Amino acid sequence: MVRLRSFLVVLSLVIAADVTVAEASSAGRKCTKVGLVKRSASGNLQCKKSGSKLVWMPQRSTKTVVTTTTTTTTTVATPAVPTGWSDVETYASGVSYASWKASAAAIAAGTSKMPTPRYLTGPNVVITNSAPETAINLASRLFSSAAHPTQLTILRYGYADVDWASSQWTGKFSGQDSSVGSEITSGCSTPTTCWGGVARITSSGEAWISLASMTANTSSSRHVTGAIEAHEFVHTIQTGPFAGVTGRTFNHLPRWLLEGMASYSQAAVLGATSFDAYKAERTREVSGFKNSAAWLETFLAPTGTDWRHWNSYTGNDSWRIYDVGFLATEVLVALKGPATAMQLYSNVAGGQTFDAAFASLYGISWAEAYKKIARTIALEVGTAT
Repeated sequence: MVRLRSFLVVLSLVIAADVTVAEASSAGRKCTKVGLVKRSASGNLQCKKSGSKLVWMPQRSTKTVVTTTTTTTTTVATPAVPTGWSDVETYASGVSYASWKASAAAIAAGTSKMPTPRYLTGPNVVITNSAPETAINLASRLFSSAAHPTQLTILRYGYADVDWASSQWTGKFSGQDSSVGSEITSGCSTPTTCWGGVARITSSGEAWISLASMTANTSSSRHVTGAIEAHEFVHTIQTGPFAGVTGRTFNHLPRWLLEGMASYSQAAVLGATSFDAYKAERTREVSGFKNSAAWLETFLAPTGTDWRHWNSYTGNDSWRIYDVGFLATEVLVALKGPATAMQLYSNVAGGQTFDAAFASLYGISWAEAYKKIARTIALEVGTAT
């Protein structure tokens, strides 16, 4: 609840008068100028007009006009929030507030487990955020009940540093999968398209985050606020339970959850103490989404280990794993908090299917839940029919 207090405003208007010191005089005698005041033994006298004459008359007390506004407390009503799956659609408009409140509480109560970062910085990189630890610490506190990486290396590079950065990256992760060799160049393919980040973790739990940058990023909110560092660090927490696990990867969970949870976490970190700040980052991430509930159901429904479903989207819809993922994760956080959403990764790494892990943590089957989430999001963005 936010309260805005208005203060008492007192305006005192005093009627001014010319005052002169004169010898005592009785009331009723003649005077020469209206408004003159003189002191007498019986009290001040003032020259006033009586009929056609000017005479000394007892002066009334100085008049003070006071205008006072009533002290008021304006209360910004907190929205009604969902209490469970049964009313999540009814109170769709309160989902973002409930999510923020749960996130802010988790950060306030959490303890950072962030390893002290080691920095590898290319000589040509433009540093857009000189203190990434601030946002990373908050992201760590958001998910403080989850396991964290044992070490953290932050690799920062610019376009002229690509070869050097690639050798650092592939030297650590070569052989993990076919994407390793192209990740650094993809993040900085030209001097004017050098942005973004990638997170990976070794089988021993050592996390690396690569951050590509250029001069233009100094005016990018994502790069200067710590949002990108928070986003990538959350990926290391998500993928951490799979370190050293054979036959199971984070691909066993929906792709939208991987990116959506990290995108939601940006807003949670930047809005750690302010719902307005949370909403501002949320707007930057999701304001472009306006698709229908039917579209959402198709997008959200699949589970399993096959990401080809989400990889098949093209154009603007290829980015839906971020904004739809944010909105879907927000529903989960609003209902059960951030720790439960992250627990999905630990449970799946431990051997459960996503469907089984979801049902055990949320008390509803995914087959039921995704339709409710789709309709809730559609209500939020105004596309529900």
